[in-house]
Amino acid sequence: MKKIKCILSCFLLVIIINSNAQEFKYGAEIGLDISKPQFSSYSTSRGCFCGPFANSNYYALPSANINGYIELKANDIWGISAEPGFISKDGFLKANQSKIKMFAFNNYLQLPVLFNLYIKKKLFFSLGMEMSMLMFKFITETPTYFWRYPYQLNSFELSGIIGTGYSINDHFDIGLRYSRGFTNIIRSPYPSIYGSLHNQYAQLFVRYKK
Repeated sequence: MKKIKCILSCFLLVIIINSNAQEFKYGAEIGLDISKPQFSSYSTSRGCFCGPFANSNYYALPSANINGYIELKANDIWGISAEPGFISKDGFLKANQSKIKMFAFNNYLQLPVLFNLYIKKKLFFSLGMEMSMLMFKFITETPTYFWRYPYQLNSFELSGIIGTGYSINDHFDIGLRYSRGFTNIIRSPYPSIYGSLHNQYAQLFVRYKK
């Protein structure tokens, strides 16, 4: 129910702004991301994993995203944008006292909804939230080690986003963002062992708009 209310609130806000919008823009964007899932409620004495990955934590990996872009500007100062697309939120674990690494590639359909504040004509700041649905995950080890992934992931994730951008001209923007998940993505029967795991990523994006 909370998920439905959140989504409906976002669409309602878009409709309200659309009724007073002075400018409508649309386009597409691509991004280069550095992602790193982060444990909380972590106990080094107990550890979040068994086997070779006991007491391990995630390290960052490069990833990417591709999104559509729709923005409704209420005036020259602020507007709201929706950016549906696809993103991979990745990371890897490094086994203690060995060369074994486990790479986790978690792939989502995402919908960032952002409030954009234009400080100057070309400079803007963004603040908002991101709703994500897990599509599929892919796990691999190097060297090959037949070790079962220790937990399942929740299908829905809610995150916060903050960022800044710059309009190069009427058609191209560049910017930086940071996103941190509010939702514990672990779906496990042993929460006291694994604690909470939250996605996070930093992003450099390039946008084309009309």
